[in-house]
Amino acid sequence: MRIADLATCDIAILGTGREGRAAWAYLRSRFPELQLTLVDEAPPDPAFTAQLAGKDRLLTGPLSRAGLEDYDVLIRSPGISPYRSSLRQAREAGAIVTTPSNLWFAAHSGQNTVYRQAAAGL
Repeated sequence: MRIADLATCDIAILGTGREGRAAWAYLRSRFPELQLTLVDEAPPDPAFTAQLAGKDRLLTGPLSRAGLEDYDVLIRSPGISPYRSSLRQAREAGAIVTTPSNLWFAAHSGQNTVYRQAAAGL
């Protein structure tokens, strides 16, 4: 999946740790009109939630109650096991489950190392 493919998708970012926040920031800058849903089992850092845009939706609580099967794409943080039953059910319903790293490698096919580049995002 390429970044451009996300422009018309209903997306949920699973996890609001470092990688989830980076995925949100990149997608928000790339697609300012896209509604993004962030899902975390624990309340995220208040400093981060203060940055959320009007088009963002934050869900806290168990992943099993987040309705993950209703999304086109789930961007999973590394701390969330891909083997969780809620993710399996979402995949069975047709959701694509990926990670920020997978999206980065798809956007940088000639690279074999993730590197940090100021203002480049994913």
